Amino acid sequence: DSVASRGLGDVYKRQALEWFLKASEFGHSDAIYNVANYYIRGFADKPINCQTAYVWYEKAQKKDHIVAYNDHAWSLATSADEQCRNPERAMRVFAQVQSHYRYNNKEMPLTYLDTQAAVHAGVSDFNTAIRLQQEVVDGLGEQGMAIIPGYIKRLEFYKKRKAWVQE
Repeated sequence: DSVASRGLGDVYKRQALEWFLKASEFGHSDAIYNVANYYIRGFADKPINCQTAYVWYEKAQKKDHIVAYNDHAWSLATSADEQCRNPERAMRVFAQVQSHYRYNNKEMPLTYLDTQAAVHAGVSDFNTAIRLQQEVVDGLGEQGMAIIPGYIKRLEFYKKRKAWVQE
């Protein structure tokens, strides 16, 4: 099995995973979070395994890794795998994101509002989901034209009283 046949990207992803695992042994929160992403996305020959990813997200969350909270909530709310989808739990996880921003008196990024909308849609609170998603779309304006179609597509789902589930 040569490097050329696998592609350099895969080799580098496997090497990066080794370093993330080593760094996670020392409690490095970004490394812990990155290991979760390997399992949630199936990088470097790791099978997609939401339960394992969720364990790693929770480890990063114990280190107050705010992106881990957001991505964990997103996966819980939108996973195509019904065994991995748990919108009620997503609501509890996302509450930590909200607390973080309230406590630090900061405005939440639009991408996190997108997650919050998906979480609300997941628990059938479509009015809140629509309001939040509209705020995301409006907030992106002209600068977000390249990425806005996905946000608009989710908004349309919520208006039809449908939760967003990843493909």
